[in-house]
Amino acid sequence: MLFQAFSLRAQTTKVITLSPGVPYTDQLSLKNDDKDMDITLKLAFNEEKNTLTASINSSKMVYVFWDATLYKKAVHHRWLRIVKLPYVVSSYPQDRFRFTKESLHRIHKPYKKYNFKTWANVTGLQPMDTERKMVNDHLEQVYNIQGKDTCVQITLRDILLMEEGPQKGKAHDYDLIYGKDLNTEYQVTLKRNPCFGQDEKLQVALDDLVNIRQSFAIFRKKYGKGTVSSQEEMQAFEDLQETLIAKYPKQTVSSSCPDIQEAQNHYNQVLDSIQNFFVKLESSNPADAMGAIGGFEGRFVNAKTILTNARMLDNTISRWLISRDEAERSDLIEQCRNIINDTNAMIGAGSGQTPEERNAVKIFREAVQYYKRTCE
Repeated sequence: MLFQAFSLRAQTTKVITLSPGVPYTDQLSLKNDDKDMDITLKLAFNEEKNTLTASINSSKMVYVFWDATLYKKAVHHRWLRIVKLPYVVSSYPQDRFRFTKESLHRIHKPYKKYNFKTWANVTGLQPMDTERKMVNDHLEQVYNIQGKDTCVQITLRDILLMEEGPQKGKAHDYDLIYGKDLNTEYQVTLKRNPCFGQDEKLQVALDDLVNIRQSFAIFRKKYGKGTVSSQEEMQAFEDLQETLIAKYPKQTVSSSCPDIQEAQNHYNQVLDSIQNFFVKLESSNPADAMGAIGGFEGRFVNAKTILTNARMLDNTISRWLISRDEAERSDLIEQCRNIINDTNAMIGAGSGQTPEERNAVKIFREAVQYYKRTCE
């Protein structure tokens, strides 16, 4: 007996992934070896509206119960009494619906105790209002997804097929010819676009990247030779470098959107290039030259630049400690070495002349020792 069999049928579970605009379809057989009794389920995810649509198609008309319905209340002598259904449904008043003898015989006795199941049970979904009709060429239900959930469930239960019978005057008779409790659960993973709804944030990240690249291009063009000819030019270089570093703070907040994260990573790489950019002093003044090559080492030590480099070295070491990517760790070690070499070249063997300069050099030396203890 059909309804007895499917009421005892073990549940089938299917695990699927839905992407926006890429529907999932599944062909289900209500009656073995009879393709006319097949139905096709389609599930579609609309991320913009945050909805999931379930639709059922068949070569025949589809009939479902929208709520649990007791046989003895809704059926009388094989005729389905519309007014006795536990929900409102639209139909023409003269239309009549009955179970065929064959389909009725498939319902296990006693009939009065048989309970038709609602066609779909859901988890994580809220059904939207839809017109419930007795006669359906196909069935469609749209569900609101709760919040930004990525896992929902829908279980198909009683599905019936219907054919139009002989017309008697204005009345149309419809025969419920076959039904089955599919008892099939779909565990749906919704593959959301991590960048959805973040257009403004993405545009900001791209604009920031364009701006810092343009500033760095001007900076590099001005000091691309790597040398300045006077202490005044060295001071101007350091002031501009500090201004750019202050204008473009490091992007530290990670993003779930790969496009935004990529733009931020490139931004930080350009910022690292600005921070690691060094020039040397080449002076025709003998006194300046002596100071530059060791006669008065530390004479041109800039305390702010040395402290900036010390902080940059500490930050790079911190990134190295938390990184699990071998290629990235190698790059970070190389960055540390470049910072140390370039800074040592700038301060020479001296330790500065003013208290601020000496303190800055001392802090940098401590950062170098921390690097050696931690990374070497």
